[in-house]
Amino acid sequence: MVYSFARRLLVLLWALFLMTPFSMAESPEPFSDLGAYYGYSNSIFTFFYRGWVQGYDDHTFRPGNAVNRAEFLKLLINATGQKATGANCFPDVKREWFAPYVCTAKQLGWVQGFPDGQFKPGQTIRFVEGAKMVANAFGLEINENYRDSWFHPYLKALEIKQAIPPSIGAFSYELNRAETVEMMWRLADNKVGQPSVDYIYLKTPSALADYLGISPRNGQDFLEAWNTWRQNDSDKALETKFNQIIASITQTIDQPLHPSELQAGLGESLAKEIHTVAALDSFFLRMTQPYSAFLGNYKGVSYYVDVVEGYYVALPQLDADTALFLQGIDQTEGVLAPYRSEHLIQDQNGIYLMQTNQGSPLLKQFEGVNAQQFDVFWRSTDVDGITYYAQDGQHVYVIRNNQFITVQLPDVSIDFEKLHPMQMEESFVGPDYNFYTDDRSVFYFAEDETLAVMQDADPKTFRKWDVDTGTSDDHHTYRDAHHVYQITQFEPTLVITQVPGANPDQNKVAYGYGFTRGTGGIYHLGTLVEGADPETFEIQDDTERYDDFFYHSRSTLALWH
Repeated sequence: MVYSFARRLLVLLWALFLMTPFSMAESPEPFSDLGAYYGYSNSIFTFFYRGWVQGYDDHTFRPGNAVNRAEFLKLLINATGQKATGANCFPDVKREWFAPYVCTAKQLGWVQGFPDGQFKPGQTIRFVEGAKMVANAFGLEINENYRDSWFHPYLKALEIKQAIPPSIGAFSYELNRAETVEMMWRLADNKVGQPSVDYIYLKTPSALADYLGISPRNGQDFLEAWNTWRQNDSDKALETKFNQIIASITQTIDQPLHPSELQAGLGESLAKEIHTVAALDSFFLRMTQPYSAFLGNYKGVSYYVDVVEGYYVALPQLDADTALFLQGIDQTEGVLAPYRSEHLIQDQNGIYLMQTNQGSPLLKQFEGVNAQQFDVFWRSTDVDGITYYAQDGQHVYVIRNNQFITVQLPDVSIDFEKLHPMQMEESFVGPDYNFYTDDRSVFYFAEDETLAVMQDADPKTFRKWDVDTGTSDDHHTYRDAHHVYQITQFEPTLVITQVPGANPDQNKVAYGYGFTRGTGGIYHLGTLVEGADPETFEIQDDTERYDDFFYHSRSTLALWH
């Protein structure tokens, strides 16, 4: 499988123009429309409950709406605890609602107005303008040694405080409501450790704007300009043109690389170019796939982009032409993946685990695995993290908590090419209790190191027991054409056994909650219930609790718990 430059660019461009909005099953109050800005909800809610920002009558916040200069100063005055007073401080600032805020900011030296003497309160505010006001208002240390531009010292001051939200992508960006609140909240409440971007990261797309000859107000301007450039070029020359853009932009960024970026064998020039192309990838992906990770290839070197956190790492140890994410059967394999703290990566030489916890990426290779035949046939996520289930034609593996476990197999022949999870619809059974089949046998994980086989189970007819008593589906009882099975033990090892004498054809009325009819009476999780009459047995579930309910028969009334 060759992963060429064209494929890398096609995947990136798909991400640019296939806009996939982030949705929430249930938006938290008081606003219903935070969407892609949901990561800023803490700051928005905090300022709302302090009375510093307001929503709209339709219970929306409209986080993507641009902020004008008057609105920006009102929030800045509130966030810094200043008392707003004054009027008639600019020719276009008289006694309007915003006059006290603008005049107070002028008195404090935060704003000076434009050369024509106007303040222009209704004009939208660009990021670099807002950054200077915020840095001054919060008394940040301004180092005048940064002289790349007039705003360089102010952006570096915000960078040090980790106060540049990652949705800001360039110097000239129009600040929106969400970004404005997030930036001020980080400084007002000293919220360090939040995802943040730096000056050089912002300069990369800004240099792209210079190359394309545009003055973008927002990310959509970049997308349109980039698409126009692509349409004016031929496919054959695309890679050459792309490399020329990267080289041109890199030359404008005169800033030394961090030692971690100088990967062995890359050299400073190539390392800087990879930094540039990774920054562009992340910039565009944050507008189209904001909760994702990206595995790129530039001049034969793989690199990983953490879109949420806004950083990248070069991975020269990977074979760049074949490296890709392994997502499992429920996700498309490729170079884009949902954002998580760890990812499985495969190339023609090996299988790797990429961990990115706390912004410290670590690539670990697993030894002794056949990478050519390696296949993730299931992936599950729970409170403990991500668990992968995989095979390589000879072994079955469980990958969890940075451990690569080789599973002990049952003494039966396994057709690895057909090994896959069974579709147990609407089951609440936990991820370790799913069933697998190779079309000849039914398997389950008795524990991480053991794959157990269900004796005599028919994979073609094996399924979860259907309850027709009006209760929920039974999560303990299963059947095939000839047998009934029940989970008889969960911990420390899962055990599943046949119910003695149970006939699935004669037990069409299932009882649920692990009860079923077998030889001589009623069984619960494989154990005979003393005194229960199978002819009159039924559950009286009136307590609305899953594990505490009444059942009765002709001779017995009991509380089961």
